[in-house]
Amino acid sequence: IDGGLLTSRRHLNVRGRSASLPAITDKDWEDIRFGVQNNVDFYALSFVKHEDDVRGLKDYMREQGVKALILSKIESADAVPRLRQIMEVSDGIMVARGDLGAEIPVEDVPLVQDEIVAINQALKKPTIVATHMLESMITYPTPTRAEVTDITEAIKQGADATMLSGETAGGSYPAEALTVMCNVAQSVFAQKRQDNEGGFYERATQSTTNGSEPPRSDIALSAVTLARDVNASAIVVFTRLGNYAHEVSACRPRCPIFAFCPDQDLKRRLTLYWGVSSLVIDFSDNPEDTVTRAFEKLAKRGLLASGDSVVIVSDILVANDKSANSIQVRTTR
Repeated sequence: IDGGLLTSRRHLNVRGRSASLPAITDKDWEDIRFGVQNNVDFYALSFVKHEDDVRGLKDYMREQGVKALILSKIESADAVPRLRQIMEVSDGIMVARGDLGAEIPVEDVPLVQDEIVAINQALKKPTIVATHMLESMITYPTPTRAEVTDITEAIKQGADATMLSGETAGGSYPAEALTVMCNVAQSVFAQKRQDNEGGFYERATQSTTNGSEPPRSDIALSAVTLARDVNASAIVVFTRLGNYAHEVSACRPRCPIFAFCPDQDLKRRLTLYWGVSSLVIDFSDNPEDTVTRAFEKLAKRGLLASGDSVVIVSDILVANDKSANSIQVRTTR
């Protein structure tokens, strides 16, 4: 046994075993009720062991009329054999590698991370890779080369987000750590954009419809491929519920996705999805008016310039309250 100092507000892990505690404690329920009262957008559920843990919280949210997203934190040995079942009922996943690595063999952590990202890509749900990404920058102003490689690999695997923890919560160089993480991500994206063979960008996804209508997944992939072929500056999505934004994000376009939606709550929830920048707009009965105001808003923010090619994806840009799936290519004036 290697001894050490155990301070307050810490817990003890036994490798290969999970603590026999409820997924949601009384203190958790108190925090959840506070979140509901204050319109919190995301709930990260710790130490999920079974899909029923997630269902219980989602049922409560439904009863409260809350549309917040439930993110399951995979940090328990008991969760690993039930990954797909847990992920199917969750809105997203956080790979909490610190506690996970204390409960399963440390050499298995990157393999489980890779499996989680792959399953969630198939489910079109976001994955956050977290913990120890830039651990050395809690104390030092520059990262190790291994940490930079770790971030790079998470992005190349297809993670929607990478997350800092102690680096920004209590580290000496929070801004520098965030800058490093952003720079590493942008470097990966720039390198991958030069690869025309696919695999990272323009990913085909499975249909989520029953065949009675044109599947959004096919339309989204067509829009993403078209955006590449016309060298579009952006894909603009008009969405009332966020579904089309999810689909386009899952296909991984090379250009930014600007998702226009009707309310602030949905706008915030869309921020977790890969490549999506969300904006609020009032949808007009005249679709052309909605497009014009959206382009003006993007131009005013410096996100579009005159002469840019833009691909538009929507199932709501039809007058008289009728919907139709559509893809357009426009050039900004």
